[in-house]
Amino acid sequence: MRTVLALLVLTAVAAAGTLEVPAEYATIQAAVNAAGPGDTVRIAAVPSPSYVGAVVVDGKSDLAIVGSGMPSLEGDGVAVPLRLANCQRILVTGLGFGNGVPADMQIYYCQDVTITGCSIGNAGAGFGIHDEGSTGLVITKNSIGNCQYGGVSLSADIKDKIASSDCLISGNGFYNCLGSIRVMGDGIRIEKNTISRETETAISVVSMGSSGCQVLKNTIYNPIGPADGIQVDGTGHVISGNRITGGGVAIFASCTLSTITGNRIDGVTDAGIVINDFCDGLSVVKNKIAGAMAVGIDEYGHETTLEGNSITGPSGAGMRIAGAECECLGNKVSMSAANGVMVLGGAFTCRFLGNKVSKSGDTGFDVMSGGHFFEGNSAKGSGSLDLSDEGGPGANTYAGNKFGTSNLN
Repeated sequence: MRTVLALLVLTAVAAAGTLEVPAEYATIQAAVNAAGPGDTVRIAAVPSPSYVGAVVVDGKSDLAIVGSGMPSLEGDGVAVPLRLANCQRILVTGLGFGNGVPADMQIYYCQDVTITGCSIGNAGAGFGIHDEGSTGLVITKNSIGNCQYGGVSLSADIKDKIASSDCLISGNGFYNCLGSIRVMGDGIRIEKNTISRETETAISVVSMGSSGCQVLKNTIYNPIGPADGIQVDGTGHVISGNRITGGGVAIFASCTLSTITGNRIDGVTDAGIVINDFCDGLSVVKNKIAGAMAVGIDEYGHETTLEGNSITGPSGAGMRIAGAECECLGNKVSMSAANGVMVLGGAFTCRFLGNKVSKSGDTGFDVMSGGHFFEGNSAKGSGSLDLSDEGGPGANTYAGNKFGTSNLN
């Protein structure tokens, strides 16, 4: 039995070959149709640098589609230049794509497809790459830009609950897209991409289950207008090590049991990090936020942990807390134009331990609700009071804090 299997493998390897376009096959589609497992379809950029039409790869496995000299597949404003469906282990590399409708490339229900070293753009009425329901998709080291609906979109079949999963989007350069990366799925890793001149949210992530996604070490800069940096929805995400410069809100969270850590944010206008009232159990740790934004961290969630964050120079408040059972531990706020830390009327039973506020333009700690615990906090150099507690004596518990001026003195 083993001898028979070995012979079958050797036969398959021997049969693998390179199908040349246009030297051997007049069209890409003809070469794809003729290709078998292990084959390579190689597309030359001469005599013509571009190929107009729609190439469909359906049900193929172990196939490489390779450009020589970066030829371009063009949709001419009416077609999808490349469509992959129900395929396994496909490599697409060294090709340009453009003018596709509704996308430059579509991928449906495939496994282990790799798109690398391609130039994708000018999708005037569509996406750069659109996927639905694939697993193991790798999109890496491509240049993607000028896409009207978005750069990369991984979507889901909501009715049948089939979502993209276990995919990697890494090391790509995005520019001038209406939403560079839009993901609906689980186990998706988005890392080390560079995004510039964005007019919508640069990275949007929605998880379908509990495994969540990872958004790591991406650089987002020079957005056009109030475009947001990263938006996350769902459960179990990790947002870490990203650098976000400019835009409206750097990170907007509507998720549960997720971690936002080690991100560096500067120059945004609205907020560094927003945690909305759908959030539960978030950890926001060791982020560095700087610049004249309206608020550094805006917290409205439940059981949020804010720890070791640094906020410098906001035009409004450093931290605004309105959630329930929030823990603020060892955060530093300096040179806020307004209050350093605001505890709003909607907040209840929060703990503030070891936070430091310096040189706030107004009040250091402005407490507008009761039932909170403050220990080991300090404020100095405030434009008004270091501590203002509107509830008065007994509304909150204080132990071992250092406030130079207070309305409780």
